[in-house]
Amino acid sequence: MNDSNKKNPVIGKKDKNTYVVKIPGSAFYYESQRSTPFIIETINGEPVVGQTNGLMRLDFPNPAAYKMACSFKIFKPVMGEKLARTIVEYLDKDTRETVALLFPTNRVVHNPMDPDFISRMNHATRRDFKRQMAIRQKFIDKINENQH
Repeated sequence: MNDSNKKNPVIGKKDKNTYVVKIPGSAFYYESQRSTPFIIETINGEPVVGQTNGLMRLDFPNPAAYKMACSFKIFKPVMGEKLARTIVEYLDKDTRETVALLFPTNRVVHNPMDPDFISRMNHATRRDFKRQMAIRQKFIDKINENQH
């Protein structure tokens, strides 16, 4: 394919994937594992049907995924079930590779060898990342207030 046939990136487009997952009934087993598998219910708002038994399962890195599963019962009544089950994957503006994962607990997982990972996101994606973190932090602050 020559360069004239390549798609131009859309200015202002957020490069991300949003996963709404099913929280496992018992996450205890995954505490000592490298990752926690979640069944994916939707990606970017679209229902997902995988190859095996109609389910799609993805592994997400621990401890962030494990902490998300353990916090679900506390987070659900405050932030709502959907947000408490949502993981956002932010992508590199050029390669579309994963740059960071944002969990409902406001934990961010990124390559530790890439401390300036935010610079790999386009402007719209950086703005969304910061906004999503602020939304989650408000709920976390509310949970913390209620526990004291």
